[in-house]
Amino acid sequence: FDWAVKEPLRKFVVDLLLGKSKKGLLLIGDPGVGKTHIMVGVFKAFLEKEALVGGDVMFVKWTEFVQELQKDLSQGVIPEKVLESMAGLLLVDDIRQVGGRVWMDVLKRLIELMYDREGLGIFSTNANTVEDLVRVWSLEDYWLSRLLSRMDIVHVKGRDRRVG
Repeated sequence: FDWAVKEPLRKFVVDLLLGKSKKGLLLIGDPGVGKTHIMVGVFKAFLEKEALVGGDVMFVKWTEFVQELQKDLSQGVIPEKVLESMAGLLLVDDIRQVGGRVWMDVLKRLIELMYDREGLGIFSTNANTVEDLVRVWSLEDYWLSRLLSRMDIVHVKGRDRRVG
């Protein structure tokens, strides 16, 4: 992973690694511009530095995460691994609508947990503005304000680098 390509984010990541940052990050931008690449780089940096000792660093793909939680959410329970990860860093890649309404319940629960526990997270989604984010996620003002109180938004720009 080459941080030189995404130099403006280096300070944020260093501050997170050193425990200086109290807010997470929401990466927005078109598909293929490097949001997932950045998240993998952050994940790798945390593992290499053994940062957040005593707290988990968890990286999940949104669609798989929602599918995994569907059964537990139908019973009104969030699995302990999610609660425990809020003590560390939770990286959730490519948040988007995934069949039915369950995805929205999961997103709102994550926002609420981050807000209540002052947890750190790095999320990514395909949106280009806050207005676009609100539309894509169908967020009401209440949820948006809680999200923005816990995360800074960074618009990742560039050309589509996906292969195929």
